[in-house]
Amino acid sequence: MERIINQRYAELIGEVYSGIPTNIVNMINHVHFFCGTDPVFAGIENDTPINNGSSPRVCCHYLPPCHQLLPKHRRHPTIVLVDDPIYLDVADIVHELGHVLDSVTGFYTYQGSILEVTEYAKTDFCEAVAEAFTSWLIWDYGKEPDPETLALFERLRSGNIF
Repeated sequence: MERIINQRYAELIGEVYSGIPTNIVNMINHVHFFCGTDPVFAGIENDTPINNGSSPRVCCHYLPPCHQLLPKHRRHPTIVLVDDPIYLDVADIVHELGHVLDSVTGFYTYQGSILEVTEYAKTDFCEAVAEAFTSWLIWDYGKEPDPETLALFERLRSGNIF
């Protein structure tokens, strides 16, 4: 389902990947991207509001295979980027890759104190992980994650997953 219809999306995605440590890229590089068009119209998903109450038609989001309407053999972890690439920010893509990292590593079982990184991190634990990952990679984004979470990301950077 790799659908990148505009060079600007490719440039942003490439820029994001170039700033992520290699060991972490290796953990998340299986994700596909669906860019620049309505995922509901394309038949990938339905119009059920995503966790922040927004329609998937208007909000960038991570779409795990289990939530896709495609035949099982065509489902892949996918980041949907619906915004025009001129409005997208590197942090938007990093945040969505944080959800992929969360799904790969099982951070949802992690008990660190990461909810205070940004206001949006207080939404729920999955958003907290994505926001902490973004704060870790982008120095002027939110507050620095707590020492436990920083240590966890550093272990992932060095290849020591757990």
